[in-house]
Amino acid sequence: PQANGEAERFMNNLGKVIRTTLTEGKSWHQNLHVFLRNYRATPHSTLKQPPASLLFGQNIRTKFPELHLPSSNDSLRLVDAQQKGKMKKHVKTRTPECVT
Repeated sequence: PQANGEAERFMNNLGKVIRTTLTEGKSWHQNLHVFLRNYRATPHSTLKQPPASLLFGQNIRTKFPELHLPSSNDSLRLVDAQQKGKMKKHVKTRTPECVT
């Protein structure tokens, strides 16, 4: 359902990486690690911080160019809560209420 959309998109991307790797005749296990490293190093669209830096407190090394955005955890939580509130409001306005 709707709440599973993000997980479903991730699984689609993961499946595509594995299928592509097998088609190319490469090691799917090694490419899986590369995909996950790059995924964890990509900044989140709302928080503008990569998940790995939020979890570990430092950036992981990749071939991607790095952005250094100073921010505290409190401000990140505030931005996250604001964005979730906007999405929740949008869903409520678009979803018809059930009539019982």
